[in-house]
Amino acid sequence: MATMSVHGTTRGKVSLRGMQRRASRATADGLWSSVLLAVHHYHLEVFTDNCCRREILVLRVHCPNEKQGCKTTPSLSTLNEHLSNCHWEPVQCSFHGCPQRPLRKYLEQHIASCPLRQRSCKFCLLPISLTDTKKHYETQCQKYLIPCPNHCDKGDIPRDELPTHLSCCPYRQAECSFSTCGCIYKGTLQGLKEHEEAALQHHLALVTSRNTDLELKVAVLHSQLVERGQVIEQLVQKVRQLEREILAQGQAGSKQEARLSNTQRMLAMQTEKLLKLQDVIQLSSKNDDQHFLHKGVQSMRDDIANLKARVEHFEENRTNRTQDENFGTMESSLNRHNEQLRQHDARLLDMDLRFQVMETTSYNSKLIWKIRDYSRRKLDAVTGKTLSLYSQPFYTSAFGYKMCARVYLNGDGMGRGTHLSLFFVVMRGEYDALLPWPFRQRVTLTLMDQGVGRKHLSDTFKPDPSSTSFSRPASDMNIASGCPLFVSHDLLKTGSYVCDDTIFIKVVVDNSDLAEP
Repeated sequence: MATMSVHGTTRGKVSLRGMQRRASRATADGLWSSVLLAVHHYHLEVFTDNCCRREILVLRVHCPNEKQGCKTTPSLSTLNEHLSNCHWEPVQCSFHGCPQRPLRKYLEQHIASCPLRQRSCKFCLLPISLTDTKKHYETQCQKYLIPCPNHCDKGDIPRDELPTHLSCCPYRQAECSFSTCGCIYKGTLQGLKEHEEAALQHHLALVTSRNTDLELKVAVLHSQLVERGQVIEQLVQKVRQLEREILAQGQAGSKQEARLSNTQRMLAMQTEKLLKLQDVIQLSSKNDDQHFLHKGVQSMRDDIANLKARVEHFEENRTNRTQDENFGTMESSLNRHNEQLRQHDARLLDMDLRFQVMETTSYNSKLIWKIRDYSRRKLDAVTGKTLSLYSQPFYTSAFGYKMCARVYLNGDGMGRGTHLSLFFVVMRGEYDALLPWPFRQRVTLTLMDQGVGRKHLSDTFKPDPSSTSFSRPASDMNIASGCPLFVSHDLLKTGSYVCDDTIFIKVVVDNSDLAEP
């Protein structure tokens, strides 16, 4: 607080000390207000009065924390020092983020019970706040003891050791190592060992059956390769024959051109001879042999006329050939336009087929394939016109595996002529680089019963990771894998599987353990 004296310009000097004595009964705030009113009323000049300043600084004042309970009345000069040690002064908690401001005398008590105080975890010894203890135990602490999810006898296990324990836990669920061959056993690791020892003969039979299927597929592929080789050889022979015909036509045209050139040269020579004879006639017009010469000239003219007629006839024939060639050119142009129209029609048909495929494509690992005109299509398979049919593609998800089904209505391999053969095909997709390979998802093939009983015929298999049928496709699709003896023709006739000349085939891929890319 400033201390000062005032000097009036019209009414003399007034001592600030005198005014302070007159206001001795007032409080310090009232005194300062009186001073300001006097300065304003008397138009006084203000100057520093150190004596008055010392008297004011020794005045006793109330502590600002009086309402909290502080009864101390320090001097004005020691007020700041008192506030720095006042037990009733609100202070900030030393823990970051704590919103409370306890009194200084309760600070130690608050720090001992503050919810944001830190302590060491009793498992991992890391510092944690009191409020985060439960969350730390449940999700973060790597040494926290948790029970085995398989409920084995080992008891509680530290969280960071759980993956190692699960890999060898005797109660862990596992599949038979022959599941790719068709074994459907599932159980614990302990039970799996007993199963493998007890089912040795069964596993051997599964492997033998699998090997037989592979041999049949190899035989079919070999026969297809031989057939394609024969077709290629026939096409090569046709190409060679066409090359020989083109060469012969070119040689004939060259001969005709040579004959025409010779005839033109002969005509030029005869014309030159005629001109020479006419000159001789004019020189020997007075000779007695004039008549004889005229006859020789006339004979020569007749020969030249005959020669011209022959040339004109040859030229006419050549013109006719040229017209034939023009007609041939027009015909080839017309054929080319027709071929372009056929190509456009084929493209439109292909686009329409693609739109139909897009409309029927599913992305939920399920395919329901409706095959119309079953009788006609089966007849085509029997006659060899169309041996197999492919379904529209379907996917495990929008960015998952691309797959389709393939059916032989008259059977394939050892089921040819007696059974309907159904296969599963892995196709090359847009997102294969993001997916795990080989393909390992369980596949279920079903022929749907359209009757009231719904006695569907199904077969389930687990893909063989070592088979190229389930590796990442290097071409548009892998080799089909499935059941050559899926259902017999006799059973198809007796049940309600064919209605209105239509059958329904369903394919389901188990994607329960498949993670999104």
